Amino acid sequence: QSTSVDGSATILPALTAAFFQDLSFGTIAPSTSSDSTVRVLRGSNNRSVCGPGLSCLEDGNRARIRITGAPGYRFSLSDPGSTTLTDSNGNSMLVDSFVGGGSGNDTRFGRNVRIRASGVATLNIGATLHVAANQPAGRYSGTYTVTANYE
Repeated sequence: QSTSVDGSATILPALTAAFFQDLSFGTIAPSTSSDSTVRVLRGSNNRSVCGPGLSCLEDGNRARIRITGAPGYRFSLSDPGSTTLTDSNGNSMLVDSFVGGGSGNDTRFGRNVRIRASGVATLNIGATLHVAANQPAGRYSGTYTVTANYE
């Protein structure tokens, strides 16, 4: 005896990610005597927190990323790890301790996030900038990558 069995599959739309606000650490006056850090929070207060010896003269802002995909499904976001900001003279500063997610300041990357009924999830990203004593003046920039995957 034999029978026929049907097969089926559902293909979800690809996740897409688009940054709509870049991560900025603001304008900083370095210490003349010690290394320190500037932390940009990812929560709703969206501000720079200067470590000892530094002066944050203008606040920075968290990065904001929009993920689009299948409503109701979950995804994870990769942690960029670290990156380097460099000026036109080759001076650099390390950026690490990235935090990302929908709300709060301490949730780490990799946690699952549900895509809303609209098909969109908006995430905030913060990080820590390491500023050396007597860090040379200049405009520093760099890039980092995050990857979204369905879970």
